[in-house]
Amino acid sequence: MLSEKLTDSDFADDIALTSHSPVALRNMTIKLQCNADNIGLRISAEKRKAMAVGNTQALSLSVEHKDIEFVQHFQ
Repeated sequence: MLSEKLTDSDFADDIALTSHSPVALRNMTIKLQCNADNIGLRISAEKRKAMAVGNTQALSLSVEHKDIEFVQHFQ
């Protein structure tokens, strides 16, 4: 469970979720949101970005009922 691995994340600002499956990535995003809520962290949809690599089509991801923006490149 994710909440068991996060011990001091008051200022966690970089989390990377990767998956070979769009469905698994959506489920990971939902679980991350639930675990963050359980331990008092807030994930800001406005600051989050997603990127599809290879022949993968972008899928709809959201945090706090707000869509996550898909980008072509990360900086």
